[in-house]
Amino acid sequence: MAYMLISPTRTPSDAAEGVSYMSSFQASPRFIALGSAVVLPIIGTLLLLPARTGQPTVNAALLLMVPVVAVTTSGRRTDGILAAVSAAIYFDLCFTAPYGHLSFARREDLEVTVLLLITGLAVTEIASRAARYSRPAAEDVDYLAGISATTRMVAAAHCPEAVIEQVQVQVSALLALQHCTFERAADSDRSLTELPRLEASGLIRTGTTGWQPRRQRPDEIPAADIELVAACAGRTHGRFTLTPGPGATASRQARQVAVILASQVGASLASRGNPDAPPTAPD
Repeated sequence: MAYMLISPTRTPSDAAEGVSYMSSFQASPRFIALGSAVVLPIIGTLLLLPARTGQPTVNAALLLMVPVVAVTTSGRRTDGILAAVSAAIYFDLCFTAPYGHLSFARREDLEVTVLLLITGLAVTEIASRAARYSRPAAEDVDYLAGISATTRMVAAAHCPEAVIEQVQVQVSALLALQHCTFERAADSDRSLTELPRLEASGLIRTGTTGWQPRRQRPDEIPAADIELVAACAGRTHGRFTLTPGPGATASRQARQVAVILASQVGASLASRGNPDAPPTAPD
């Protein structure tokens, strides 16, 4: 199958309205998050020190939970554990006699310190699980919004080039690509080298077998060009050539969304007529 190369005429920043939802939120560097897990309990301790004399130690322990809870909102288990351990250590050093030593003069102080640590770890686990279950739901909303915006473009009879450019930006964000180019099918000549193909199932097929990621990285994408076919009604109207970035990963669901977006390009090209489009080989 031969293809006619179509290069994008605009950068992702110039893409049509509705593409921004596909951009992933870029988290702060890890050292900042880990630093906050240590620094916030310190700040809480310093604020409580002036009222240390004559106050029940349990009150200080409860107030030191505030920075721990603040850290756990990131949803990262490591950050929460570090904050809980830091709060317990600062509590022992500054609010239990003898001050400045990791030791306890009273059994009650030891119990309060252990309770502070256990509560912090429990809150961390709850926040981590909540974040893990909420992220897929948020991703589903983004995926549906992306498909909806592209479908509206096709339904509004936008020129295929505009649809292609938008899908290039969307797929690049979904799969963390370095490059994404589109080639329109010109005839049925198969003069180009066959590439690994991203199928509707979300699997990547190389030859007659599926590509197997490493067990420890199930969402890994192969570090090679990948073919994403733009087909409609059993006919191929072109293909995207996807070049993943170093160490790129994408969930199977994200890959399935990329296939759906490519099919919208196929529908757009089919609506303008492409009599030379060859039949699509079954997945």
